[in-house]
Amino acid sequence: KIEFRIDSGGNVHAPVGKVSFDAEKLKGNLLTLMDALFKAKPSTAKGTYVKKVTISATMGPGVNIDIPELQALAK
Repeated sequence: KIEFRIDSGGNVHAPVGKVSFDAEKLKGNLLTLMDALFKAKPSTAKGTYVKKVTISATMGPGVNIDIPELQALAK
């Protein structure tokens, strides 16, 4: 089950796990979320659909994710 929300600026907010999850579980959850977002892209949408991906803990610093690598892993 994937739940996410989008704010007025077009930012997607979604939880992908908890601190207690191991790295493989977090990676799997992130790939599932990104796969759902890529599939939700309308066929009429032009240009770059996902411009930037950053993950962070609730109050932690953000970590940028390489989008082409993420797309390759999500397929």
